[in-house]
Amino acid sequence: MRLPASVTFLIMAFLTIESSSFVSQHRQAQPSYTHLFESPKEADNTNENDLMKQVNSRAEEILVEQARTKLEEENTKSFLKRKPLKLPYEDARRWVQGNLGCNTKEEFEDLVENGNLRTPYIPKRPEEYYTRTRDWVSWEHFLIQGSPSIKPQTGFFD
Repeated sequence: MRLPASVTFLIMAFLTIESSSFVSQHRQAQPSYTHLFESPKEADNTNENDLMKQVNSRAEEILVEQARTKLEEENTKSFLKRKPLKLPYEDARRWVQGNLGCNTKEEFEDLVENGNLRTPYIPKRPEEYYTRTRDWVSWEHFLIQGSPSIKPQTGFFD
């Protein structure tokens, strides 16, 4: 089946508009291109109407796919920029004391070096990480179960 020249022109015009103005369309409200694909008044052929419906349907699918792709790219970028989440000091302290069983800084560093600290929620350098969050007390406090419960210094007089 050969398409009438007017339909071919409309399809080419639509594809040209879509490919050249994708970015500008998504900055504004989505314009409707369905008026471009209305069948000519002189054509009463049902095949042409069916073709127009298929073209309109495909045009909407293309717009949806482009919008979804853009959202996926934005989400991927924001995900990659995020910092990893770590447990709060007290939770990390309890987990290390309950699961690793090391008593010194050197033992902890050996476990990390050997790859035995496999959780991403416990920092591999807890002294550095929890000093930045102002929660660090000492290695003894972090590693040894039963050490006195001490609150970290805030730098203010109590």
